[in-house]
Amino acid sequence: MADALDLLALDRDIAKAVRRVEKATKDLATEEGRTLQKQGDPFGELRHVSTQSTFRALSDTKRAAHEELHRVALVRWVHELLQIRVGWDLRVAEAEAEHAVDPTLARRPKEKEGETLLESWSEARTALLHATGTEPTKLALERLIALAPPIAAIRKERRERRLEVARRLDLDHPWKLATTKPTTDLARALLDATEPLAKALERDREKRGVHFIRDAFAPDAREGWPAKLGARFYEESFGALVVRPFAAPPLPAALGGASFLRGAAAWGFQLRLAGTAKSLPFALARDPYPDDAYRFGCALALALASRPFARRVLNLTARAADAHARALGRARFLTLRLDLLRILAGVLEWEELGARVFGTPLPPELRDAWPTIRDDEPARFAGMMGAELLATELEQRFDEDWFKNPRTGVALAAIASGPVWRGEVIDVEFASGIARMWEEAIG
Repeated sequence: MADALDLLALDRDIAKAVRRVEKATKDLATEEGRTLQKQGDPFGELRHVSTQSTFRALSDTKRAAHEELHRVALVRWVHELLQIRVGWDLRVAEAEAEHAVDPTLARRPKEKEGETLLESWSEARTALLHATGTEPTKLALERLIALAPPIAAIRKERRERRLEVARRLDLDHPWKLATTKPTTDLARALLDATEPLAKALERDREKRGVHFIRDAFAPDAREGWPAKLGARFYEESFGALVVRPFAAPPLPAALGGASFLRGAAAWGFQLRLAGTAKSLPFALARDPYPDDAYRFGCALALALASRPFARRVLNLTARAADAHARALGRARFLTLRLDLLRILAGVLEWEELGARVFGTPLPPELRDAWPTIRDDEPARFAGMMGAELLATELEQRFDEDWFKNPRTGVALAAIASGPVWRGEVIDVEFASGIARMWEEAIG
């Protein structure tokens, strides 16, 4: 059967199935869509792209050199689509639980005047992200903890099911195909290497009375930004890097300086995807673990957080540029530590991880519920780590304002024309060097 597989035909069917899954996933954001998705998975007649037999047929054979890269990419897609199909009912259940109104509210006393009532997990999570003061943050976190148990139960079952599917495919972990080697060793080394800086920042937050979630949005980096976070800002800031025009991705709401960081990451991600050669098959141009797209995105976020960007693009003074870099550096650092928590959640004890990342143990109710562990977590982490080296290389080749240099765009376009998956993980030996880079960035 393996020799009989038509790789290009399978590739076309996978592309169709991915588009269906993406649409069905968007449907889960609405009550009507969730009701529709309860009727079954989105695969239909394309079920063959998500079966164990197709996975084994692809895995148990080798192809000619010019087809081998494509075959391996198809293996990754069939694995992930199989995981999605087998766990689709839990995805629907998770979306329903996130938007479900807390049944205990009916037994509460009448709402006090001016009181904010957070009825669902989704509302509590949004309130936590938008909180600007101590009391709103405390209220949102309390509601998140109270509403966590059903969310945690579903997400735990989802992860256990993913582990079982991987086991039946003779993979030791669902992340096995995401990178060429495990990310957990590097994550543990980075957790240790960045510990002194994390403790120093915790002491600084205590002095300033700043909650870690507030720091994550970099409210101190408030100078120079446009009134609205939109695609035009990135087109003007990084236009020199664009060789082939592309449609801008959805951008986050502007909740602080870090929102512009996240927007840069999304814009760079889309820039990388748009740069792939038109002749590439779908499985090579779009991967379930697109670490190189994350690498591009994180590299642009690094540029936006830099002093040269603050001076050249935002027109800030030297002192304001220093404050800009430090504030966004703290936000990026907290993102890194949060990603380390996600990667190591099944490796180290929950209480230890919470204490090391946030300076205090996370409530046990949040275990398995928050933060969400994403299916492509290793690719995101590998991309973040690779971005540090990519940005350094670009600065050495094209100067500190590489993001304004058209020659950088040509160099990036050459990289972006190839497959979007690299699967590379930085060696553990680089952990101490990366930690020093963070110390220099934050100052």
